[in-house]
Amino acid sequence: MKKRFIFILSLLTSILAVSAQKPSIPIVYAEGGEGKNVVYRKLTKTERDEIPGYVWGDCSNCLSATDCNIRASSTLPSQGSANYAAKNMQDDDPTTAWVEGQTDYGIGQYIEFKNGRTLNSITILNGYQKSPKSFIENSRVKTLRVSENGIDRCLIRLKDEMGAQYINTDKLRFEYNGSENGIANLRFTIVEVYQGMKYKDVAISEIFAQGCCVSGQSKIILHNNNEKEFHHLSSGDSIKFIDNQNKIIYATAVETGSIMHDLLLKITTENGNNITLTPGHYVYTSGGKKIQARHLTLSDSLQLINSQESIYWDKIYSIKKIQNPTKTYYFKKLDFGNYNIAWPVKAVFNNVVTDDEYLDKINWIKGNK
Repeated sequence: MKKRFIFILSLLTSILAVSAQKPSIPIVYAEGGEGKNVVYRKLTKTERDEIPGYVWGDCSNCLSATDCNIRASSTLPSQGSANYAAKNMQDDDPTTAWVEGQTDYGIGQYIEFKNGRTLNSITILNGYQKSPKSFIENSRVKTLRVSENGIDRCLIRLKDEMGAQYINTDKLRFEYNGSENGIANLRFTIVEVYQGMKYKDVAISEIFAQGCCVSGQSKIILHNNNEKEFHHLSSGDSIKFIDNQNKIIYATAVETGSIMHDLLLKITTENGNNITLTPGHYVYTSGGKKIQARHLTLSDSLQLINSQESIYWDKIYSIKKIQNPTKTYYFKKLDFGNYNIAWPVKAVFNNVVTDDEYLDKINWIKGNK
């Protein structure tokens, strides 16, 4: 009996030791949500064509870097004119949804993005938000397990609410071992659900990434060559941009926005130029290559413009992480007037040539007309 007790005790000790060695993944709690009584009115065609869009924000992007490439492990078959395909989560319409196709509560079902990118935050519209009735009757996600390239990174705990919920990816600590075009594979797996009043079917209406943003102290060059910090920019200010032929053009600021971020990068060059921006923000390096700030190295040189409006390059001296909640800024609406523009257009902050999410949308539209 004594030997058996010692054996069992030894076995339990070994199990506990192995469990202690198994790494746990963090739980990240979503913010936002708007209760359970959100009603989305039908938009006019003109409104649908406007930027940003229905529910996508001014810095919104597909979670895939390649044509909104999304795949689901299962899908509920279409019913009449209604379909529940995975692409519904990237259509900027909260009244459509992906619905998993299992007979139970969909535990273990997942959505997956090839060449996925999370940029600075993820926005999720949980459940079937066609109406408050549809939201309550169908099941909603309570917990998602997020994996990057097959490695579990975190659990996301969502609220049982309609409207948009936000997850700051600064807290997720993705490795980003892919190219600037995205990581290899990003998967969201259903772990827990809020049960529907009528159906077991689990739905998600929208999921997308948020990018952009530079620090409020970033200086913008105005039409008269004076400089103004971004957080002091006013509606009506005329701002300098560069088109695809490196020609100077100007746009009028109509509206700007701001958002908090927990992680920024301060890039300083050998000649003392610097810019502070989010890791997912794109800059231009030697040869005109467009690259996310997170992928920059000390061997890179930033593209800049001098006071004589000439393009030049300055080698990076240091890259410093700023891990404090910081208010960042972005363009919400610009008026380019009647300029004859060679698209795409580039922004200039602190004389550093960069991309911008709002410009990205306009550049895409102009390039596909």
